[in-house]
Amino acid sequence: MLWFWSFIGGLVGTVFMDFTVGLLSRAGISSGLEGLLGRWVLGFPHGQFLINGHQERLTPPTDIEKFVGKWFHFVIGGGVVALGYPLWFAVLGKVIPGGHLVGGIVYGIATLPMAWFVQYPPFGFGMCGRKAPATAQPILATVPMHLAYGLGLGLVLQFAPQ
Repeated sequence: MLWFWSFIGGLVGTVFMDFTVGLLSRAGISSGLEGLLGRWVLGFPHGQFLINGHQERLTPPTDIEKFVGKWFHFVIGGGVVALGYPLWFAVLGKVIPGGHLVGGIVYGIATLPMAWFVQYPPFGFGMCGRKAPATAQPILATVPMHLAYGLGLGLVLQFAPQ
């Protein structure tokens, strides 16, 4: 059951993350990646795994890029990252004190290196987003986003039937 509820929690966590992105955007805080996920994924069938050019990063996303990016985000958040939680839980061998709510939040924070070292480099932002556009605050933006993701995951797991 933990696998199923982790998947659902990952979807909820992704919604929480997207909501947080909206709040951060209104506060003038951006990861710099908005709109680029779909463009990146659509390059895969063509053997393009990097967004290289400055112009390519500045070009506004098309509707299809936005659509693909949104769906891919949910596939990753619900299907890949969230299903790592039961594995992480199995490695630990027990629930972190505070139950799954605290465990989910800790797990959300533990996923930060994925953004910093896996996601930012192919977008041309370098490790930890150090080459991100001047208008972006990649480290500042990703911390609350991943906290929100972990909160959504943890809330679902905390109250899921055992």
